[in-house]
Amino acid sequence: MFKYGVALVLSYTLIACSGDDMSSRPSPPSSILFIGNSFTAAHGGLDASMTRLTSSMDEEDRPLSAAITVPGATLKGLWSYSDARNIIRTGAFEVVVLQEDIPEGNIAAFHKYAKKFIKATTNAGSRPVLFMAWAYDRLNWVSQDEIIQAHNEISAKTGVAVAPVGIAWARVQTERPDLGLFDEDREHPSASGSYLASCVVYATLMGVSPQVLNERPDTVVAEDAEYLARVAWETVEAYR
Repeated sequence: MFKYGVALVLSYTLIACSGDDMSSRPSPPSSILFIGNSFTAAHGGLDASMTRLTSSMDEEDRPLSAAITVPGATLKGLWSYSDARNIIRTGAFEVVVLQEDIPEGNIAAFHKYAKKFIKATTNAGSRPVLFMAWAYDRLNWVSQDEIIQAHNEISAKTGVAVAPVGIAWARVQTERPDLGLFDEDREHPSASGSYLASCVVYATLMGVSPQVLNERPDTVVAEDAEYLARVAWETVEAYR
């Protein structure tokens, strides 16, 4: 069971632009709401990480970013026991990033409550994006491939974009297991894991590579950060 307290943290993120062909790229959002559990909240939160990633941009271009997180929650719990859906319905955020933790629940509940959140978000005039997380040993009844498939199915049915963090995560675990994407509990992200997640979300929302950014956590060395940013961008590009 999880505690039903909600943390709403406001910060600022920034928009980046590129000289690439932008016709197939998403428009950078003016405001972002992250909804999830401790995967989203880890290491200061994805909203704070987005701020750090983009801190070199002009202040006037920074969209508002906020997070609603409940430790241990699935989307079902967030729908039922937090203010998330009420805040979504205000239409105050252009993009809503929805992070599920499938191992804590089940795939049927993910489908049901992701669709509820997607409908509420689109009805409010906002754009939903699914944050695909990762499998872990404590609740190993579901594989990474099954988590990927579940997100693909919802995306195919609804047309909602997916930030494929779990796919990038699996690649790094294969190529660079020394980076240690998991924290000591082998479930939550380490600093490197959170940085990878933020780079994937950044690439998905902004439509440009995080490789051009110079900001990273102090606990992630430069060469590792460059590798993680590259994997994030290549994963997003391949997933489109």
